[in-house]
Amino acid sequence: MSVINVAKAFTLSVVEEGQLVKKPFAVGIQDVEDFVADHWYTKAHTEPLPDAVAKAKKPADTTAKPQG
Repeated sequence: MSVINVAKAFTLSVVEEGQLVKKPFAVGIQDVEDFVADHWYTKAHTEPLPDAVAKAKKPADTTAKPQG
């Protein structure tokens, strides 16, 4: 999953399981499938995520750190 910041509402037409599906997106922060976030039409209607959202969505560092 990806997070996008929709700047202008739009409808994305995609083919899923052999059927044409129209997916509407409202203005604001949206959780979407990766292929939707990577689509050129989606990119034309989005802006970078606000800093606070981008920082909150970064995965936590789960690597072990040496102690001592």
